[in-house]
Amino acid sequence: MIRQGLFSSFRFKVISVIVGLLVATLAGVFYAVNSVSIDRALRQINADLDVTERAFERLVSERNRALAEKARFLSSDHAYRQIYGFGDRADLAMATENHRRRIGADLMLLLTFDGRALANTLGSSEQSPPVSIAAMLKQAMDSDTGEAREIVLIEDQLYQVVVLPLYAPDPVAMVVLGFSMGDTLAWELKEATNDTDVSFAYPQEDGVFQLTACTHASSLCPQLLPAGVPASGTWQTTAEPLLTRVLPLGGKGLAILQRSLDQA
Repeated sequence: MIRQGLFSSFRFKVISVIVGLLVATLAGVFYAVNSVSIDRALRQINADLDVTERAFERLVSERNRALAEKARFLSSDHAYRQIYGFGDRADLAMATENHRRRIGADLMLLLTFDGRALANTLGSSEQSPPVSIAAMLKQAMDSDTGEAREIVLIEDQLYQVVVLPLYAPDPVAMVVLGFSMGDTLAWELKEATNDTDVSFAYPQEDGVFQLTACTHASSLCPQLLPAGVPASGTWQTTAEPLLTRVLPLGGKGLAILQRSLDQA
């Protein structure tokens, strides 16, 4: 009986050791496989973000080129120069709105060299343009080309803007054209890049960043931005962790590209 008990105890110890080794081996295999899977997923997410970043930069460049071409065409448009020369503000406002629609811009202003708005399709009755446009006007006036390009905040909305002279044949005023960088553009990028979420942000006067466009769920957008200046990395939200790529837009704006780690 004693021998049988010792044998049983020894067998139990052997089995325990074998089971322990098996569990440890399986745990190691699981850890290795899981690490490889996570690494592969992260590489795929970063590759998707690379695609979105290139698509975004290409789109911004193409829009800059289109804005400049449209603005140069308009600045030499004989009919528009004639209406400007007649000096009738109502006719000039109507012609400016018609030109904005015809060339597909989201905003158009005609400014004097000292910054008075002769025509403004934003609907404002004020003669002074937005502060960001006034700063671009000075930048254009001080440049050798008489032109300025920038991404600026106007009435809580980001715009890609170009400023250049209206010639008759010498410069007589300044033309301002802009494309909106709002939810429509963000969603176009998301749909074109395999569901990368796209947001745009701009700092307020107190330095706190505020979203101007967001393709995340409406419940997530208000809590998306961390404190301080947004930076690339992994952002933890109440819904999911997000691998994040932050791109400067020129000026102070930021583009924020994100993909969920949970969906990798």
